[in-house]
Amino acid sequence: MRVYMKGFDKPVVLRIARFEMVRSDWRRYQFDLSRPGEYLGNEDNSTSFDVSAVSVQENGEKQPVNYVIPPGIQQQQNIQTTNLVLQNEQALQLRTTNLKDGDSRAVFRNMDQDMRMFKNLKMFVHGEKLGIDPLNDGDLTVFIRLGTDYNNNYYEYEIPLQLTAPAYYDPNNENDKNIVWPSANEINICFDELTSKRITE
Repeated sequence: MRVYMKGFDKPVVLRIARFEMVRSDWRRYQFDLSRPGEYLGNEDNSTSFDVSAVSVQENGEKQPVNYVIPPGIQQQQNIQTTNLVLQNEQALQLRTTNLKDGDSRAVFRNMDQDMRMFKNLKMFVHGEKLGIDPLNDGDLTVFIRLGTDYNNNYYEYEIPLQLTAPAYYDPNNENDKNIVWPSANEINICFDELTSKRITE
């Protein structure tokens, strides 16, 4: 990588403290989620799917629902600084529009880690409506797949999604946190229950 600057007509002093390259480990899943094989979308499919992140610092005043830290989660402090700055707590954001009935979108992340060493996997899920199209509680579901691949060898956990009403929520109020992150959307997977299941035909 090369960095160059131009257009100066006078001498300048340039100080670069540190380069911090940031990338996302999450990728869009480009195949059919219902069966093995490559996903072949129709040309007239107008479904859009964006993957990004939301955080306290950048989205604390976001409309129509501001980002607040999930209940029970504490911001970590950066102990390498003299004034103990709080780190920017953030979450993965998935945004889709014009999703067809029965269709699905997903992201994936490859991990070289044996999850059996943990007892539970807990995930907070938040949902909000975009635009003016009608969307009610339970119209969408959220699912997670854990396994060695994404079509044949995995465990899947799926729940209906409860939406958060548009409003400004106090980031320091525990009641508001529970409204933004309802317990009905909480995914809590007990690995002992998964590994103890037997597949019967």
